[in-house]
Amino acid sequence: MVKYIICAARKAGMTHEEFSAYWRNHHGSVVKSVPEFTRHVRKYVQCHLVGNTVPLGAVGAYDGVAELWFDSVEELETAFNEPRYLEIGASRIGSLNRLLTERPFWATSSTHGR
Repeated sequence: MVKYIICAARKAGMTHEEFSAYWRNHHGSVVKSVPEFTRHVRKYVQCHLVGNTVPLGAVGAYDGVAELWFDSVEELETAFNEPRYLEIGASRIGSLNRLLTERPFWATSSTHGR
């Protein structure tokens, strides 16, 4: 299992509420509207800050985290190179870049029972 993790920080001048509302109500549905992309995604999770606080008083550089889970690196690459995604999804999803600064990274994960 490969997780593509995006640590998202809102752009200057945007409130936390504006960021969260756009990301939750618009961006998520755009991602899900491209079946040629989503057929490769095993799980899509958005993690939003509760209010404008960071737990335990820690200073946070991000306003949220998104996780996209794939079966392999090849599936991740295939998803982001699907012609339909590039045609439709990339332009719609790219609109999110007007609102936030994304710092993506990815990590592998394996599931083991305890």
